[in-house]
Amino acid sequence: MNDNFHTKSKRQVLLVIRHPIGGIKSYIKYVYKSPWFDNHSFTVILPKGGQMPNLFSTDKSIDVEYIQCKDTTRSITLTIFKTLRKNRYDLVHSHGFTSAICTAIATSLYSVPHIMTSHDMLLAKQFYGFKGKLKKILLPIFLNRAERIHSVSHDAEKNLVDVLPTLHRKKLLTIPNGIDISQYENIQERNIRSEMAISKNVLLIGFLGRYMSPKGFQYLIEAIDILNRQSELPRKPLVVAFGYGGFIREDREIIAAKGLENSFLFLPGVDDVASTLRGLDVVAMPSLWESCGLLAMEALVSGVPLIASSCIGLREVTAGTPTFVVEPKDSQSLAQAIRDCIFDNRNYEFKEYISEAKKRFNADSTSKQLRQLYNEVAIEANV
Repeated sequence: MNDNFHTKSKRQVLLVIRHPIGGIKSYIKYVYKSPWFDNHSFTVILPKGGQMPNLFSTDKSIDVEYIQCKDTTRSITLTIFKTLRKNRYDLVHSHGFTSAICTAIATSLYSVPHIMTSHDMLLAKQFYGFKGKLKKILLPIFLNRAERIHSVSHDAEKNLVDVLPTLHRKKLLTIPNGIDISQYENIQERNIRSEMAISKNVLLIGFLGRYMSPKGFQYLIEAIDILNRQSELPRKPLVVAFGYGGFIREDREIIAAKGLENSFLFLPGVDDVASTLRGLDVVAMPSLWESCGLLAMEALVSGVPLIASSCIGLREVTAGTPTFVVEPKDSQSLAQAIRDCIFDNRNYEFKEYISEAKKRFNADSTSKQLRQLYNEVAIEANV
């Protein structure tokens, strides 16, 4: 790739985002604020929410316009058609599989180059039965209409190839995800102990994932249940879980049934992740799969001890780091890692790794490569 293609006026980019939450929301926040996109103007199509969104949450002035529509594939698809008919765009960038499907036909009709970014993993169970088999045939047809199919980790790209072997290999590429490391420097630690009147003899275990099965929260519950039967522990483990939604009600019912209410503390979700991370003794990620573990990057850049499963996507991030690695879906392994942290969380090793983590997970590299991809696709479209 080269970065020699420049436009006299701002490059007009249409972003299509069906699910502006989780990893996609973080991606937008971290990647597009870079100076690499100073010469870009963004229009974002996304479903209506309770209030006007601010996906580009930054002090920096970014040229962005939001177009909201009903949260249905039909409404999103029609909005894309109307938007492309009304305005000229240099390229369209869809985030997520549903967004790509909604985008594919419109960009082909209006001859606008299309880049698709995969932010999730595909599972075999998604393609069971007649409807599943039909989906497996149709999905590659829609994705292959894009000029590029971009994955945020090498594991994620391999997953695409394994599940959808009819994808055009020449269109596939990986640009590893990253975070804005400046948000994790010179940060004031959030004093969660003082805030919630928690004793120093308690190990604060942070859980900042969604309450959905891929995040493995149920295995964390079982691990705490195992540890609570071990009376010789010098410090009591307390899981501090942030955010609501998903299956939190069902998870809390399981916690209550096991008599573990005193071992879990549920707090509102946080926008200021950096200061919250530093107020924890350890971060737990018992995930079953990840497209790319941004939280793991955030913890490692913050120097906070991390327990993470060796699942697809997350293993790529934690390789070569001091992370306490456990087997996915293994509560015993997770309990042992927490126990090890109670006796020695190797805090000094994680502090020493900060400088390496900053180099390795810097989103500026992600931004630069994405900008180069935009240039490459724009050049091809103008040949």
